[in-house]
Amino acid sequence: MQDIDKEQTKHKNVGAVVGDFEYLTEKRCRLIEKAAQISGFLYVFITENKKEKFADEFNSLSEQCRKYSKVRVMPSACFTISDEKPAHNFSPAADARFFGREIASRLNIEKRYVYEELRDTFEGRRNEGLRDVLWDYGIALVEISR
Repeated sequence: MQDIDKEQTKHKNVGAVVGDFEYLTEKRCRLIEKAAQISGFLYVFITENKKEKFADEFNSLSEQCRKYSKVRVMPSACFTISDEKPAHNFSPAADARFFGREIASRLNIEKRYVYEELRDTFEGRRNEGLRDVLWDYGIALVEISR
């Protein structure tokens, strides 16, 4: 958590996008672009699901986001618990509580951006759970339409 303390921002209207970005698709780039347009400052947290590919993924995402002056790409390994949990044990609520308590509070994050999920029931339930938990920390979950 030391790195996060160094990162504190004085920006207003701070948002976040969290994802694995294993494949930097056009859809994922659009989410970042839309969130960057709405936010005064945007953190993009990249999860480290496949350690051996992470450096390439991180560099690719950083290069893609270089065109936005108020976007900071950061690895999430020391910030989120989801990297440490197997998929069958993943708890969106626990991850959201950790995000609200340990990350958003330190970085003044007011909004977390996700895509609106109309067909994917797992992601839709995840978004509902995120919304409920993040609200307790004063963070709005903003669903961006595809």
